[in-house]
Amino acid sequence: MEWRLPGVFADSKYGLNGSLWTLPLEVVCYLFLAAVYGLGIWRIQWLANLVLLGVVFLSFFMPEFLTPVFAGNKEAHLLPGCFALGALFATNQNLIVIHKQGALALVLLTALLWATSLKLVLFYLCFFYCCLYLGSRKAVVEKLKIPADPSYGVYIYGFLIQQCLGHLFPQQGVLFNQIVAAIIALIAGILSWYYIEKPSMLLVKNFLAQEKESGILKLKTENWLARCIESITGKGALRLVGLIAIAWLVYFVSLYFIFPGYFDPLSFHHSDFYIPAAFANAPGEYYSFTSLLNWPRPLLMWALKFGGYFGHAGSVAWLVAMVFLNCALTALLFKRLLALVIDWRFYLFFALYCYLLFTQPYFYTFYSQDIGSQLSYLLLLIGFIALLEFIDRSKFAAFSVLFVLTTGAMLMKETYALSIGFVTFCWFIYYVKQNWLKAILPGVAVFCGGIVSALVNFKTNSVFVNLSAEQGSAYHIDISILSLAKEMARYAREGVTPLLVIVFGLILFQIYKTYKDKLWVRSFLICLVFALLAWLPNALLPFHHYEGYSFNGLYVCFAVLFFAVKIAQEYGHSKKIFWVIVIFTLLSPLTSIKKYQGTRNTWVLAMEKVQMNLLAGFTKATAQLVPLDKNITVLVTGISAPFHPFAFPESLRSFAGGNKAEYYFVVPKDFPDKVGIKIDLVNYIKESDKATVAYDQEWQFDDQGNLVAINSKKE
Repeated sequence: MEWRLPGVFADSKYGLNGSLWTLPLEVVCYLFLAAVYGLGIWRIQWLANLVLLGVVFLSFFMPEFLTPVFAGNKEAHLLPGCFALGALFATNQNLIVIHKQGALALVLLTALLWATSLKLVLFYLCFFYCCLYLGSRKAVVEKLKIPADPSYGVYIYGFLIQQCLGHLFPQQGVLFNQIVAAIIALIAGILSWYYIEKPSMLLVKNFLAQEKESGILKLKTENWLARCIESITGKGALRLVGLIAIAWLVYFVSLYFIFPGYFDPLSFHHSDFYIPAAFANAPGEYYSFTSLLNWPRPLLMWALKFGGYFGHAGSVAWLVAMVFLNCALTALLFKRLLALVIDWRFYLFFALYCYLLFTQPYFYTFYSQDIGSQLSYLLLLIGFIALLEFIDRSKFAAFSVLFVLTTGAMLMKETYALSIGFVTFCWFIYYVKQNWLKAILPGVAVFCGGIVSALVNFKTNSVFVNLSAEQGSAYHIDISILSLAKEMARYAREGVTPLLVIVFGLILFQIYKTYKDKLWVRSFLICLVFALLAWLPNALLPFHHYEGYSFNGLYVCFAVLFFAVKIAQEYGHSKKIFWVIVIFTLLSPLTSIKKYQGTRNTWVLAMEKVQMNLLAGFTKATAQLVPLDKNITVLVTGISAPFHPFAFPESLRSFAGGNKAEYYFVVPKDFPDKVGIKIDLVNYIKESDKATVAYDQEWQFDDQGNLVAINSKKE
């Protein structure tokens, strides 16, 4: 059995013909187990358990999510779940008691629930437990002893031996392969025990004994990663995971009950969402990782290509998870900056913070398309957290990490360049009288990162920072004060609701009333300025205005809610104001109803429905090509929407069987670009050219993207 890179094999549900590379599934499982044991060593065993339980759940109850990842064998999805069960036993061996009563209870439970969906997981759990029980019996432990322990060698060499035998003796059956492989693997395991494993174990044992005697050996379970997580999250990654879980819950509530009124987070609405699949599945070197370095925003192109390996829905899932991580890390950063205590008020306002973000009028219709801004913010956020962690211990480390992450963020997208520059300026003002090196270091790191980004942009002739763009074009830069003021005001109105203005005013009034110095007032205003400077790059492009860009900067802007937590925790008064802020925040979507129902949002939702129909139609149509022995010619008609897979034709290879056809695509008459050319598998033709095309099948779609019929055949 092989583990196959998602989205690159024809026998995968979302696959593509032709392999890029393959790995033994066992190797992937070894790496997974190594990671799990590593998590245990880092004293965050609970996280290992959480990951393992998630794998068990997906493997036994939601195997369709593993289909693009594992081989086409219908039972392949059981393997990761079984591995995860074994790893759960191993990582919790001090808690699990093996005895007769447990074995009998599991046997009885399995028998009682045999007719339910729990059948498989209970069977394997019972089987593993009973094996451990029988293996722990006195008769087995004392009497069944062999001088060597070939089990590990058999385990790691067995797969390789099976594959070699299959290659050398392809005509022999499975039984021959299993018997001969077992014999050879047993011999290899015994040799491995005597000449590799046992000597290595003795060597390590002697080495550790010597270091312990010399007093040099120290416990290393609290390594640098654990310390870093501890410094960021206070009580380790558990808090981070808890905040992500809250973010997901608020995300569900916001989407399902407020806007758009249903929960379908992995759907999409624009041709841009086909870019990841096109990058990941395109033949040749044009979209290779090396070639993409010559593109504008090269790291964004890399991120898109990486996401494409996980299929259409998978590329969106990465971004959704990233948004939750951005929310959680922002909250923890403000917890540290404001010296907050983790209590019910912190969690309440974190939920309100996520609520504001996810109910922002144009969040749903654009956040998953703007992967560059989301990734850029994440890198800058991690960079600033690292700066706080290392600045007093190693200024070189602080500079290096911030420089690398800032450069990466700007090579993703330039959205936050001015914002992070402003933050480092404020840092300089605050620390310059205390320690000039500490004051200047972040600014220098960000400046150097900006220089590198600018050089890359000039080298790649980036359209996004084109100073010579024609007047009226989408990327024409207008630096006039009137134009900037107009665009900034538009983004402010689109991003912040009137009720939120009241909420921010109440919080600012409380800060001014509570604290005698102006430090916290200035800190509050810095958050608002951060958002304004995040809007500024888009405001420079008046002919490229889009409401969705109003979300830029709101991660920090809406984080001013945590100032209310600080006041409540430190002074505990003004409870009425505290709850007024909560109520006004909850009611803020009421002032966005017109925006939710506006033309832009309703049009995007209509396009989302069309794309979902198109995905379903192409999945069905290409699936029937998989069994064919030869490639065919397909005429595709009826698509009238501006967005479709043919906008990035290489994305057709991401569908199972999609590479088994040459396509004649009738271009929508309202969007006549590409007519008369061929890209990859697709020929672009006009409606009037249909009669000249010889085809084996015609795929007819309606104006809503539904596959109406598959007709054969015209010569």
